[in-house]
Amino acid sequence: MSWLPLSFGAPMVLWGLLALPVIWWLLRLTPPRPQTEVFPPLRILARVLRREETPQQSPWWLTLLRL
Repeated sequence: MSWLPLSFGAPMVLWGLLALPVIWWLLRLTPPRPQTEVFPPLRILARVLRREETPQQSPWWLTLLRL
């Protein structure tokens, strides 16, 4: 397989491939700004500490299965 068709047949592709390391270096040099995210600790704790309400009496079919 020859590189001749890639280099002379499509010169814009060749220039694009040669520019990839430069683009990669620029992206590494200037990383995107980190996004701020609000952390809701009280809402999470309220959800965790919420107590399950147990019914006063179990259904008859469940009582029958437990026997």
